[in-house]
Amino acid sequence: MNHCYQVFVFKDANFDLFQEDEQTSQKAKNDFFDRMIGLSNLPDSSSEKENDAGKDNSRQKRNVETNSKKVARFLRSYQYNLDKWRRIDGLSNFARETNITKHNTAVHTKTSLEFTKWLLKKQKIAAKFSLRGLSCDQTRMIKSIRKSSSCKEPALRKEKVRKRNRITAIYSKAKVCRPNEPTKCLMYEPGIINLFAKSRNYSELLWAWKGWRDAIGPKVRTDWERIIEIENIGARENNYTDEGAAWRTNYQVSNLRGKVEKLWAQLRPFYLQLHSYVRYKLKQEYGDHVNLTGPIPAHLLGEIWAMSWLNIYNLTKPYPNVNAFQVDEGLKEMNYTTHDMFVLADNFYQSMGLPAMPDNFWKYSMFTRPKNRSVVCYASAWNMGHDKQGNEDVR
Repeated sequence: MNHCYQVFVFKDANFDLFQEDEQTSQKAKNDFFDRMIGLSNLPDSSSEKENDAGKDNSRQKRNVETNSKKVARFLRSYQYNLDKWRRIDGLSNFARETNITKHNTAVHTKTSLEFTKWLLKKQKIAAKFSLRGLSCDQTRMIKSIRKSSSCKEPALRKEKVRKRNRITAIYSKAKVCRPNEPTKCLMYEPGIINLFAKSRNYSELLWAWKGWRDAIGPKVRTDWERIIEIENIGARENNYTDEGAAWRTNYQVSNLRGKVEKLWAQLRPFYLQLHSYVRYKLKQEYGDHVNLTGPIPAHLLGEIWAMSWLNIYNLTKPYPNVNAFQVDEGLKEMNYTTHDMFVLADNFYQSMGLPAMPDNFWKYSMFTRPKNRSVVCYASAWNMGHDKQGNEDVR
Protein backbone atom coordinates (compact mmCIF):
# COMPACT_ATOMS: atom_id res chain seq x y z
CA MET A 1 0.00 0.00 0.00
CA ASN A 2 1.28 3.47 -0.89
CA HIS A 3 0.87 5.53 2.24
CA CYS A 4 0.37 9.24 1.68
CA TYR A 5 0.08 11.26 4.88
CA GLN A 6 -1.35 14.49 3.48
CA VAL A 7 -3.51 14.92 6.51
CA PHE A 8 -1.94 15.05 9.95
CA VAL A 9 -3.29 17.94 12.02
CA PHE A 10 -1.95 19.26 15.31
CA LYS A 11 -4.71 20.10 17.75
CA ASP A 12 -4.90 23.62 19.15
CA ALA A 13 -2.65 23.80 22.20
CA ASN A 14 -4.89 26.57 23.56
CA PHE A 15 -8.11 24.61 23.05
CA ASP A 16 -9.13 25.20 26.65
CA LEU A 17 -9.62 28.89 25.88
CA PHE A 18 -12.47 28.04 23.53
CA GLN A 19 -13.75 24.67 24.72
CA GLU A 20 -17.51 24.41 25.12
CA ASP A 21 -19.04 21.00 25.89
CA GLU A 22 -16.00 19.34 24.33
CA GLN A 23 -16.69 21.06 21.02
CA THR A 24 -14.98 24.16 19.70
CA SER A 25 -17.39 27.09 19.64
CA GLN A 26 -16.86 29.58 16.83
CA LYS A 27 -18.73 32.19 18.84
CA ALA A 28 -16.32 31.67 21.74
CA LYS A 29 -13.39 32.16 19.37
CA ASN A 30 -14.94 35.35 18.01
CA ASP A 31 -15.62 36.68 21.50
CA PHE A 32 -12.05 35.88 22.56
CA PHE A 33 -10.69 37.70 19.51
CA ASP A 34 -12.97 40.70 20.14
CA ARG A 35 -11.65 40.97 23.69
CA MET A 36 -8.06 40.71 22.48
CA ILE A 37 -8.36 43.50 19.90
CA GLY A 38 -10.40 45.71 22.18
CA LEU A 39 -13.64 45.55 20.20
CA SER A 40 -15.74 44.22 23.08
CA ASN A 41 -14.67 47.13 25.27
CA LEU A 42 -15.79 49.85 22.90
CA PRO A 43 -18.49 52.04 24.43
CA ASP A 44 -21.86 52.30 22.78
CA SER A 45 -21.88 55.38 20.59
CA SER A 46 -25.17 56.49 22.16
CA SER A 47 -23.48 56.73 25.55
CA GLU A 48 -20.72 59.03 24.33
CA LYS A 49 -22.00 62.34 25.60
CA GLU A 50 -20.04 65.48 25.88
CA ASN A 51 -20.96 68.65 27.70
CA ASP A 52 -19.06 71.79 28.49
CA ALA A 53 -19.30 71.30 32.25
CA GLY A 54 -17.98 67.74 32.51
CA LYS A 55 -15.21 67.28 29.97
CA ASP A 56 -12.57 65.00 31.52
CA ASN A 57 -10.77 64.11 28.33
CA SER A 58 -8.60 66.33 26.29
CA ARG A 59 -8.83 66.43 22.51
CA GLN A 60 -5.63 64.43 22.35
CA LYS A 61 -7.10 61.66 24.50
CA ARG A 62 -10.23 61.53 22.36
CA ASN A 63 -8.07 61.22 19.26
CA VAL A 64 -6.19 58.28 20.81
CA GLU A 65 -9.50 56.66 21.74
CA THR A 66 -10.83 57.19 18.22
CA ASN A 67 -7.68 55.65 16.77
CA SER A 68 -8.06 52.61 19.06
CA LYS A 69 -11.67 52.18 17.92
CA LYS A 70 -10.69 52.36 14.27
CA VAL A 71 -7.91 49.83 14.81
CA ALA A 72 -10.25 47.44 16.63
CA ARG A 73 -12.82 47.58 13.83
CA PHE A 74 -10.12 47.25 11.19
CA LEU A 75 -8.72 44.15 12.92
CA ARG A 76 -12.19 42.57 13.16
CA SER A 77 -12.82 43.18 9.44
CA TYR A 78 -9.30 42.00 8.60
CA GLN A 79 -9.68 38.76 10.56
CA TYR A 80 -13.09 38.02 9.03
CA ASN A 81 -11.86 38.49 5.47
CA LEU A 82 -8.52 36.81 6.17
CA ASP A 83 -10.39 33.64 7.17
CA LYS A 84 -12.32 33.76 3.88
CA TRP A 85 -9.19 34.31 1.81
CA ARG A 86 -7.31 31.54 3.61
CA ARG A 87 -10.12 29.15 2.81
CA ILE A 88 -10.18 30.14 -0.87
CA ASP A 89 -6.41 29.89 -1.16
CA GLY A 90 -6.29 26.71 0.93
CA LEU A 91 -8.91 24.93 -1.17
CA SER A 92 -7.17 25.79 -4.44
CA ASN A 93 -3.79 24.75 -3.04
CA PHE A 94 -5.16 21.47 -1.66
CA ALA A 95 -6.81 20.72 -5.00
CA ARG A 96 -3.51 21.29 -6.79
CA GLU A 97 -1.41 19.22 -4.38
CA THR A 98 -3.84 16.28 -4.46
CA ASN A 99 -4.19 16.44 -8.26
CA ILE A 100 -1.33 18.17 -10.07
CA THR A 101 -2.78 19.32 -13.40
CA LYS A 102 -2.29 22.42 -15.52
CA HIS A 103 -5.82 23.55 -14.68
CA ASN A 104 -5.45 23.16 -10.91
CA THR A 105 -2.04 24.84 -11.02
CA ALA A 106 -3.47 27.78 -12.97
CA VAL A 107 -6.36 28.15 -10.52
CA HIS A 108 -4.02 28.13 -7.54
CA THR A 109 -1.71 30.64 -9.20
CA LYS A 110 -4.64 33.02 -9.71
CA THR A 111 -6.02 32.69 -6.17
CA SER A 112 -2.57 32.99 -4.62
CA LEU A 113 -1.85 36.20 -6.50
CA GLU A 114 -5.24 37.67 -5.59
CA PHE A 115 -4.70 36.74 -1.94
CA THR A 116 -1.30 38.45 -1.94
CA LYS A 117 -2.81 41.52 -3.61
CA TRP A 118 -5.42 41.72 -0.84
CA LEU A 119 -2.77 41.34 1.87
CA LEU A 120 -0.67 44.15 0.39
CA LYS A 121 -3.73 46.41 0.28
CA LYS A 122 -4.42 45.78 3.96
CA GLN A 123 -0.74 46.30 4.74
CA LYS A 124 -0.96 49.83 3.35
CA ILE A 125 -4.04 50.57 5.46
CA ALA A 126 -2.39 49.21 8.61
CA ALA A 127 0.66 51.38 7.97
CA LYS A 128 -1.49 54.52 8.31
CA PHE A 129 -2.56 53.79 11.89
CA SER A 130 -0.72 55.40 14.76
CA LEU A 131 0.45 52.93 17.40
CA ARG A 132 -0.05 55.48 20.16
CA GLY A 133 -2.62 54.47 22.73
CA LEU A 134 -3.09 50.96 21.37
CA SER A 135 -3.10 47.90 23.60
CA CYS A 136 -0.18 45.46 23.40
CA ASP A 137 -2.32 43.00 21.42
CA GLN A 138 -3.47 45.66 18.98
CA THR A 139 0.10 46.89 18.49
CA ARG A 140 1.42 43.39 17.88
CA MET A 141 -1.29 42.59 15.32
CA ILE A 142 -0.92 45.88 13.45
CA LYS A 143 2.84 45.37 13.26
CA SER A 144 2.27 41.82 12.00
CA ILE A 145 -0.06 43.03 9.24
CA ARG A 146 2.37 45.78 8.26
CA LYS A 147 5.17 43.24 7.92
CA SER A 148 5.71 42.05 4.37
CA SER A 149 8.55 41.11 2.08
CA SER A 150 6.44 40.70 -1.07
CA CYS A 151 7.50 42.47 -4.24
CA LYS A 152 5.52 45.54 -5.15
CA GLU A 153 5.64 44.62 -8.83
CA PRO A 154 2.74 42.23 -9.70
CA ALA A 155 4.70 40.64 -12.56
CA LEU A 156 7.44 39.53 -10.17
CA ARG A 157 4.91 38.07 -7.73
CA LYS A 158 3.30 36.14 -10.59
CA GLU A 159 6.68 34.86 -11.78
CA LYS A 160 7.54 33.67 -8.27
CA VAL A 161 4.26 31.72 -7.84
CA ARG A 162 4.62 30.07 -11.25
CA LYS A 163 8.17 29.00 -10.56
CA ARG A 164 7.22 27.59 -7.15
CA ASN A 165 4.41 25.58 -8.71
CA ARG A 166 6.78 24.27 -11.36
CA ILE A 167 9.28 23.20 -8.70
CA THR A 168 6.53 21.45 -6.73
CA ALA A 169 5.47 19.48 -9.81
CA ILE A 170 9.06 18.41 -10.59
CA TYR A 171 9.73 17.49 -6.98
CA SER A 172 6.54 15.46 -6.62
CA LYS A 173 7.04 13.48 -9.84
CA ALA A 174 10.75 12.73 -9.39
CA LYS A 175 11.85 9.11 -9.86
CA VAL A 176 15.09 7.19 -9.56
CA CYS A 177 15.47 4.39 -12.11
CA ARG A 178 17.98 1.60 -11.85
CA PRO A 179 20.76 1.88 -14.49
CA ASN A 180 20.40 -1.66 -15.84
CA GLU A 181 16.64 -1.84 -15.31
CA PRO A 182 15.17 1.47 -16.55
CA THR A 183 11.60 0.29 -16.04
CA LYS A 184 12.18 -0.28 -12.32
CA CYS A 185 11.90 3.17 -10.76
CA LEU A 186 11.39 4.46 -7.26
CA MET A 187 9.46 7.54 -6.20
CA TYR A 188 10.14 9.16 -2.84
CA GLU A 189 7.06 7.56 -1.29
CA PRO A 190 7.05 4.65 -0.69
CA GLY A 191 10.02 3.39 -2.71
CA ILE A 192 12.91 5.57 -1.55
CA ILE A 193 11.59 5.74 2.01
CA ASN A 194 11.50 1.94 2.25
CA LEU A 195 14.91 1.51 0.61
CA PHE A 196 16.65 3.81 3.10
CA ALA A 197 14.84 2.17 5.99
CA LYS A 198 15.80 -1.38 5.06
CA SER A 199 18.82 -1.49 2.75
CA ARG A 200 22.32 -1.85 4.16
CA ASN A 201 23.98 -1.94 0.72
CA TYR A 202 26.38 1.01 0.57
CA SER A 203 26.36 1.31 -3.23
CA GLU A 204 22.58 0.99 -3.51
CA LEU A 205 22.03 3.70 -0.90
CA LEU A 206 24.52 6.01 -2.62
CA TRP A 207 22.80 5.40 -5.98
CA ALA A 208 19.40 6.33 -4.57
CA TRP A 209 20.70 9.33 -2.61
CA LYS A 210 22.53 10.82 -5.58
CA GLY A 211 20.04 9.72 -8.23
CA TRP A 212 17.06 11.33 -6.52
CA ARG A 213 18.90 14.64 -6.19
CA ASP A 214 20.10 14.47 -9.79
CA ALA A 215 16.50 13.91 -10.88
CA ILE A 216 15.43 17.17 -9.21
CA GLY A 217 18.34 19.55 -8.66
CA PRO A 218 19.39 20.40 -12.24
CA LYS A 219 15.77 20.96 -13.24
CA VAL A 220 14.92 23.37 -10.43
CA ARG A 221 18.23 25.13 -9.81
CA THR A 222 17.61 28.08 -12.13
CA ASP A 223 14.06 28.54 -10.84
CA TRP A 224 15.23 28.49 -7.21
CA GLU A 225 17.93 31.04 -7.89
CA ARG A 226 15.39 33.32 -9.57
CA ILE A 227 12.94 32.90 -6.68
CA ILE A 228 15.66 33.96 -4.24
CA GLU A 229 16.37 37.03 -6.40
CA ILE A 230 12.68 37.98 -6.41
CA GLU A 231 12.33 37.43 -2.66
CA ASN A 232 15.36 39.59 -1.94
CA ILE A 233 13.98 42.35 -4.19
CA GLY A 234 10.75 42.30 -2.18
CA ALA A 235 12.63 42.23 1.11
CA ARG A 236 14.72 45.28 0.19
CA GLU A 237 11.59 47.13 -0.98
CA ASN A 238 10.24 46.57 2.54
CA ASN A 239 13.41 47.79 4.28
CA TYR A 240 15.03 44.41 5.01
CA THR A 241 18.58 43.61 3.96
CA ASP A 242 17.38 40.35 2.40
CA GLU A 243 14.66 37.71 2.74
CA GLY A 244 16.58 35.96 5.51
CA ALA A 245 16.42 39.10 7.63
CA ALA A 246 12.65 39.25 7.03
CA TRP A 247 12.25 35.64 8.17
CA ARG A 248 14.26 36.22 11.34
CA THR A 249 11.98 39.04 12.46
CA ASN A 250 9.21 36.45 12.90
CA TYR A 251 10.98 35.25 16.05
CA GLN A 252 10.70 38.73 17.61
CA VAL A 253 14.00 38.05 19.40
CA SER A 254 16.88 40.51 19.63
CA ASN A 255 20.36 39.14 18.91
CA LEU A 256 18.87 35.92 17.51
CA ARG A 257 22.19 34.76 16.09
CA GLY A 258 23.92 35.16 19.43
CA LYS A 259 21.20 33.22 21.26
CA VAL A 260 21.35 30.38 18.73
CA GLU A 261 25.15 30.23 19.03
CA LYS A 262 24.81 30.05 22.82
CA LEU A 263 22.31 27.19 22.60
CA TRP A 264 24.53 25.34 20.13
CA ALA A 265 27.52 25.75 22.45
CA GLN A 266 25.50 24.05 25.20
CA LEU A 267 24.33 21.23 22.94
CA ARG A 268 27.58 20.67 21.01
CA PRO A 269 29.43 18.44 23.54
CA PHE A 270 26.52 15.97 23.66
CA TYR A 271 26.06 16.05 19.88
CA LEU A 272 29.74 15.32 19.27
CA GLN A 273 29.54 12.28 21.54
CA LEU A 274 26.38 11.05 19.82
CA HIS A 275 27.89 11.65 16.38
CA SER A 276 31.08 9.79 17.29
CA TYR A 277 29.14 6.85 18.71
CA VAL A 278 26.93 6.50 15.62
CA ARG A 279 29.95 6.87 13.33
CA TYR A 280 31.73 4.09 15.21
CA LYS A 281 28.75 1.76 14.87
CA LEU A 282 28.42 2.52 11.15
CA LYS A 283 32.14 1.80 10.75
CA GLN A 284 31.47 -1.71 12.06
CA GLU A 285 28.76 -2.16 9.40
CA TYR A 286 30.32 -0.47 6.35
CA GLY A 287 34.06 -0.79 7.03
CA ASP A 288 36.35 1.51 5.04
CA HIS A 289 33.39 3.51 3.68
CA VAL A 290 33.27 5.29 7.05
CA ASN A 291 36.19 7.40 8.31
CA LEU A 292 36.37 7.49 12.11
CA THR A 293 37.79 11.01 12.06
CA GLY A 294 35.58 12.49 9.35
CA PRO A 295 31.91 13.25 8.70
CA ILE A 296 29.31 10.50 8.41
CA PRO A 297 28.23 9.82 4.80
CA ALA A 298 24.68 11.20 4.72
CA HIS A 299 23.19 8.29 2.79
CA LEU A 300 24.00 5.85 5.61
CA LEU A 301 21.72 7.46 8.20
CA GLY A 302 18.49 5.72 7.25
CA GLU A 303 16.66 8.55 5.49
CA ILE A 304 17.03 10.55 2.26
CA TRP A 305 17.37 13.75 4.33
CA ALA A 306 19.56 12.26 7.12
CA MET A 307 17.34 14.15 9.58
CA SER A 308 15.96 11.19 11.51
CA TRP A 309 18.32 8.34 12.40
CA LEU A 310 15.57 6.09 13.70
CA ASN A 311 15.88 3.59 10.84
CA ILE A 312 19.46 2.70 11.79
CA TYR A 313 18.60 2.03 15.43
CA ASN A 314 19.14 -1.69 14.89
CA LEU A 315 22.75 -0.91 13.93
CA THR A 316 23.38 1.56 16.73
CA LYS A 317 21.35 0.42 19.74
CA PRO A 318 23.56 0.52 22.83
CA TYR A 319 22.19 -2.71 24.35
CA PRO A 320 22.02 -5.30 21.55
CA ASN A 321 20.36 -7.94 23.75
CA VAL A 322 17.44 -5.67 24.63
CA ASN A 323 14.77 -5.83 21.97
CA ALA A 324 13.01 -2.62 21.03
CA PHE A 325 9.22 -2.47 21.08
CA GLN A 326 8.13 -3.44 17.57
CA VAL A 327 5.17 -1.22 16.81
CA ASP A 328 5.17 -2.01 13.07
CA GLU A 329 5.03 -5.74 13.65
CA GLY A 330 2.19 -5.37 16.13
CA LEU A 331 0.12 -3.29 13.72
CA LYS A 332 0.72 -5.79 10.92
CA GLU A 333 -0.34 -8.69 13.11
CA MET A 334 -3.62 -6.89 13.85
CA ASN A 335 -4.11 -6.12 10.12
CA TYR A 336 -4.22 -2.38 10.67
CA THR A 337 -4.99 -0.29 7.59
CA THR A 338 -3.83 3.28 6.99
CA HIS A 339 -7.29 4.51 7.95
CA ASP A 340 -7.20 2.42 11.14
CA MET A 341 -3.96 4.12 12.17
CA PHE A 342 -5.53 7.57 11.90
CA VAL A 343 -8.55 6.42 13.88
CA LEU A 344 -6.19 5.09 16.55
CA ALA A 345 -4.32 8.40 16.65
CA ASP A 346 -7.57 10.38 16.88
CA ASN A 347 -8.77 8.18 19.76
CA PHE A 348 -5.47 8.77 21.55
CA TYR A 349 -5.85 12.56 21.35
CA GLN A 350 -9.46 12.31 22.49
CA SER A 351 -8.30 10.34 25.53
CA MET A 352 -6.22 13.41 26.46
CA GLY A 353 -9.33 15.58 26.41
CA LEU A 354 -8.99 16.98 22.90
CA PRO A 355 -12.03 17.13 20.58
CA ALA A 356 -12.59 14.49 17.91
CA MET A 357 -11.60 15.24 14.34
CA PRO A 358 -14.58 16.70 12.44
CA ASP A 359 -16.43 14.79 9.74
CA ASN A 360 -14.75 16.86 7.01
CA PHE A 361 -11.39 15.42 8.06
CA TRP A 362 -12.47 11.88 7.24
CA LYS A 363 -14.38 12.96 4.13
CA TYR A 364 -11.77 15.07 2.34
CA SER A 365 -8.31 13.97 3.56
CA MET A 366 -6.02 12.05 1.21
CA PHE A 367 -4.70 9.14 3.27
CA THR A 368 -2.96 7.12 0.55
CA ARG A 369 -1.32 7.91 -2.77
CA PRO A 370 -3.85 7.52 -5.60
CA LYS A 371 -2.74 5.47 -8.60
CA ASN A 372 -4.39 7.52 -11.33
CA ARG A 373 -2.88 11.00 -10.83
CA SER A 374 0.17 12.95 -9.72
CA VAL A 375 0.07 14.30 -6.17
CA VAL A 376 2.30 15.87 -3.52
CA CYS A 377 2.66 12.94 -1.16
CA TYR A 378 4.36 14.34 1.92
CA ALA A 379 3.03 14.77 5.44
CA SER A 380 1.18 18.07 5.78
CA ALA A 381 -1.61 19.65 7.82
CA TRP A 382 -4.35 21.83 6.38
CA ASN A 383 -6.67 24.19 8.22
CA MET A 384 -9.42 25.25 5.80
CA GLY A 385 -11.39 27.24 8.33
CA HIS A 386 -15.14 26.60 8.10
CA ASP A 387 -17.31 25.50 5.20
CA LYS A 388 -20.56 27.23 4.14
CA GLN A 389 -22.49 25.30 6.79
CA GLY A 390 -20.09 26.49 9.49
CA ASN A 391 -18.44 23.10 9.94
CA GLU A 392 -14.75 23.02 10.80
CA ASP A 393 -12.64 21.80 7.88
CA VAL A 394 -9.21 20.35 8.65
CA ARG A 395 -7.42 17.79 6.51
